[in-house]
Amino acid sequence: MSDTSLSELLGPWRQVAAKVDGFFERVERRFGERMRCAAGCDACCQQDLTVLFCEALALLEVLEALSAEERSAIAESGALESSPPCAFLGPDGRCRVYGGRPAVCRSHGVPVRQDDAVAVCELNFRGVNGEGYPADATMNASLVTAGLTIADSLIRSALGLEEQPRVALRALARHGRDALTPAARGALAAKTQGQP
Repeated sequence: MSDTSLSELLGPWRQVAAKVDGFFERVERRFGERMRCAAGCDACCQQDLTVLFCEALALLEVLEALSAEERSAIAESGALESSPPCAFLGPDGRCRVYGGRPAVCRSHGVPVRQDDAVAVCELNFRGVNGEGYPADATMNASLVTAGLTIADSLIRSALGLEEQPRVALRALARHGRDALTPAARGALAAKTQGQP
């Protein structure tokens, strides 16, 4: 295997993340007065989540770039009993791995359609029922999931890995790369020569 950086491997994931971010930014520009999303608001961070392998790698890239002190604080949060808030949430209400946050976190705040249901943060678009969200402000969760599935497959293929289980954010916060399967850790180390 050739020596590749984790950043290079994450190209397919970055494309999906950029599309989700772009959608959010367009909605915020158009409907900002109906949204309460702001740095320090952690209303959407009050749950434990699992993520696809590609999203776990994106989080690892950011996590491994933090100082030892910051990683230690995150690991302490990850060691807490499995309950909200998210282990990556800092005491100031901000995400400590914001640049690598999963797609579900990137889409929080805009209405998201999954099949026939629309979900949105209760602080945004108040007084609008499930059918009244502006169509151009409603993200299609199926399209995001399809993009993530393809990105995950491409990244696993580059590493020579079969399908990988979802990774709990709390385990990732606590254990870093050790939260991945042994096969994933080995493939990642071989491809990146162990470099974070």
